[in-house]
Amino acid sequence: MLSTLTSYRQIAKDVDRALELKASEAVNARDTAYFEENIKSIETIDEFLADTRIYNYAMKAFGL
Repeated sequence: MLSTLTSYRQIAKDVDRALELKASEAVNARDTAYFEENIKSIETIDEFLADTRIYNYAMKAFGL
């Protein structure tokens, strides 16, 4: 197991590569595809909150 500092240093060393690796993980790729396909149909905050998959994706994207 890596320490937090070691993990941070690995990510900070090449942020673009770290983002590519995270985005290529199957679950993240699926969630991103779902978000991009369905976000355009949401017109109200109630619709946004009702779609838990989109809501959770947005919260995760902003670290909330």
